[in-house]
Amino acid sequence: MGKPMLWSVDEARRIQLEVIANKLGLRTYPEVMNLAIDEFIAKHGTPVVLKPEPPKETEKDKSYRECIAELVGTMRRSPNLVQRDIMQLSAAEVQKKYAIHPQSLSGFRDYITRTSRR
Repeated sequence: MGKPMLWSVDEARRIQLEVIANKLGLRTYPEVMNLAIDEFIAKHGTPVVLKPEPPKETEKDKSYRECIAELVGTMRRSPNLVQRDIMQLSAAEVQKKYAIHPQSLSGFRDYITRTSRR
């Protein structure tokens, strides 16, 4: 089995591990330890809860993002200022200033609320 890499074991455990390793056809200490760790985790571990992946951007959200980016570029204003105006100004003012139709305004506001960093 060779020399231990990360942990040391006493002589009695080393002999037991060699017998088990031979029985299972394991040739190296890392193979034995990986199997032992896997067994230990399976017996005593708790399932790891992975963070869910954020939802993919929808076509509507992509459209809102691109429209805001275009407004930022053509009007030479920061994204924060454009978004703040869309959120705070009346529908008539937003239509006059940014040419966003009042029927689309609620979609823009929902998008900004969902995606803003707080």
